[in-house]
This record gives sequence, C-alpha cells and structure tokens, in this order.
Amino acid sequence: MTYALKVLAAADSDIDKMYAWLAKQSLQGAERWLRTYLNALHELRTDPLRHALASERALARIGIRECFFGTAHGNTYRILFSLKSSDIHVLRIAVPVSRPCAIGIFRPTERAGA
Repeated sequence: MTYALKVLAAADSDIDKMYAWLAKQSLQGAERWLRTYLNALHELRTDPLRHALASERALARIGIRECFFGTAHGNTYRILFSLKSSDIHVLRIAVPVSRPCAIGIFRPTERAGA
C-alpha cells in the first residue's frame, strides 16, 4: 500500500532553512541532501509503520513517529511524522544536533495527524 503524503508548513520551512544553509557551504552538497530527503520520503510512503515512535515520550504518546535519513558525511536527520488512516503528515525535519523535540513546536492543527 502506498500512503498519501502531506508535508506541513513547519516541515517545509525546516527543509527550506536546511537547504539554504547547506547551499551556502556547497550547492552540490545541498542538492545531494535534498535528493536523500526525497528518497526517504518515497520510502516512507511505502512502509511508514516500520519506523518507530519518536524517542521523546510526549511525542510518542500522541503517535508521532520518526524516520531517519543520513548524508554521505555521516549526519543523521529525522523526519517527524504522524499517520491518519492512509495519510502521512510530515510535521518537522530535525537537524542532526537538535535537542529532543518539545510538543510545543507543533501548532494544534499539526498534532498527530490532525
């Protein structure tokens, strides 16, 4: 089964910021990062349940899951998402050194597939 995918505004903003920062360092590196992210989304659409609940207890309680993807330089990023029937809602993209995500980073309409 392939799930429908919706990338919410906060995740779009995360992607834009990360891409812009990476592009300042290396445009080619930013392009590779974006391809890796898009490949992770494609994989996520086919089997989202294989990804664990988020490591933060408060996020896991409301059903938020995490999908990890990495770069050639060994940096690991997280896609935080929720499932609602056959829809995947991408909530945020977390940078490699980010602190655990607080539930407050989600607007009420973005919580757990709302």
